[in-house]
Amino acid sequence: MPVGNRRHIPAAQKELLVTMSRNGMKPEEISRVTGTGFSTVKRVLRLHRTTGSVVKKPDIMGRPRLLNALDVAYLESCIERTPDIYISELQEELLEARGVEASDATIIRTLKRRGFVRKKVCYFIQLNNPFIDGSCHRSNMSRSLHLQSKGTSSEELNSKFALPRITNPSN
Repeated sequence: MPVGNRRHIPAAQKELLVTMSRNGMKPEEISRVTGTGFSTVKRVLRLHRTTGSVVKKPDIMGRPRLLNALDVAYLESCIERTPDIYISELQEELLEARGVEASDATIIRTLKRRGFVRKKVCYFIQLNNPFIDGSCHRSNMSRSLHLQSKGTSSEELNSKFALPRITNPSN
């Protein structure tokens, strides 16, 4: 984003300014010949003198990540070993094996970056449960009935409780 009234000057043109300076031209002459502002020429020459480059690059881009490459590889190996592992279990294993305490969100974001997604398995009340009468239309029961009306079999609805799990879509 331009600062003040600055416009973008390509790196090749900045290199040309440095080359002209090395060949003995003064900043005033370089400015006049190239049509580049005197302050710009001085700034480019100063940047080249201090950093050796004509392009200013930030040293560090943002905050460093908590999990390094070995931690991520360990998480991936845990998922390969146990494909339906819970995020909380990944947290515990990472803490025990690598000594890294990471939040759920950190683990989820890291695995998402590596191509993993969360597969959510929902809990549904059994429709043939003798302790539930047909008049119950609350929370999971009503969702079960709604899903069954769309063609889902009762066997599919009788799944056990499961929290969000990690799966690799490529498998």
